[in-house]
Amino acid sequence: MMAGTLGRIAERLVGAVRPLVDAFRDSDQFQVLMLQLGWEVPGLPPSYVVVAEKSEVAVNALAALADGASVQEVLAVVDKAGAVYRAVTALTEAPDGIDAEEFLPELANRLFEYVLGRELLAEAPAGTPPWSCWASSRTRTTMRRRPVPHSAGCGSTGTRSRRSWPIRR
Repeated sequence: MMAGTLGRIAERLVGAVRPLVDAFRDSDQFQVLMLQLGWEVPGLPPSYVVVAEKSEVAVNALAALADGASVQEVLAVVDKAGAVYRAVTALTEAPDGIDAEEFLPELANRLFEYVLGRELLAEAPAGTPPWSCWASSRTRTTMRRRPVPHSAGCGSTGTRSRRSWPIRR
C-alpha cells in the first residue's frame, strides 16, 4: 500500500464499502442497513447484487496493492470504490412496497454518508464523541426533518432526518 494521504483515503473508502459486500447479498443484512438509513424494506431486490459485486472488486483491489504502489495504482482502487457509488446511483428498482421516486434519488448519498461516517468514526481516537466528527462541517451542512407517511417505507417515527452536504463536481 502506498503510504501517505492518498493511500489512507483509498483505505478509508474501501473500508466504507466493505460492509456492502454482504449487505447487498443477504436480505436480512440489507434490511438492517436500510433500517439504519430510515427505511423499512421487506427484502433485497435481486438486481442489487451488482453493488455487492462492485464492493468486492474494490476490496480485492485494495488487498492486491503491493507495498510502494504507484499513485496510478492507488487511484485505480479509489476509482473502484467510486464504482460502488455509481452502481448504487444506477439502480432502477426499489424494494417491494417502496416508492422508487422517493427512495432511489436519495439512496446513494444517504448510504455513503452513513458508511463513510461509520468508517471515519471507527478510526477516531478512543473517547472522541461521535458528534465531533461532524462539528467542523456544521456551518456547511443543513439538517431537515420532514413528515413521511408510514406507508412510504420509513420506520414508525413518522419523520425522516436528512443531512445534506454540498457536493462539488
